[in-house]
Amino acid sequence: MISNTEAKLSTLNLRKRAEALELARDTEERFKAFAENAPAGVYIYDSQKRLSYCNFKYFEMMGSEKLSNYADHNFADFIFEDDLDSVVEAFKILVEDHKPVSHQFRLKRKWISPDGVEGEAYLSADSYPVFDEEGNLKSIQGIIFDTSRFHWAEKVQKARVAEAVEAKKQQERFIDVGSAFSANYCQSKVLILILLDDFT
Repeated sequence: MISNTEAKLSTLNLRKRAEALELARDTEERFKAFAENAPAGVYIYDSQKRLSYCNFKYFEMMGSEKLSNYADHNFADFIFEDDLDSVVEAFKILVEDHKPVSHQFRLKRKWISPDGVEGEAYLSADSYPVFDEEGNLKSIQGIIFDTSRFHWAEKVQKARVAEAVEAKKQQERFIDVGSAFSANYCQSKVLILILLDDFT
């Protein structure tokens, strides 16, 4: 038979568990609300590189349609072929070395610049491993940002600097030619005066 004290403790334990579960559900709901409205792509992959959660922005940045079954998403389908090895290596560092990784890569989809020029789409990903209570890798979580605009601005700036350097070189060449012409003109004038002086 259960004593009155044991019954009270059992009820108290059940109440504490219910409160803990409610707090966990509330925390998860707040996280999902935050993630769904975040200006960055938010993702969670399992240790086998299968997508287990992401927000709409993640799909948008990757150039993918939103899927109801996350497991159907294969990130390799969206990454520019030349950058795929470096992304796989980043996953290897996360899974095997258990270290956070910051990584930039290009996508197969294109990005349209503000001046209407089609260029490469770049993403920057910050990922970190998450472990369970026993220290085993549970998941890989992170965020991605579209950095295409920064790469475009960098190219535009380099082109403008190159144009300015070339314009300066042309100006210096013009000054050199002008100086040489002036010097030759003055020398010619002096030579003519000397020759005229010799004839007189």
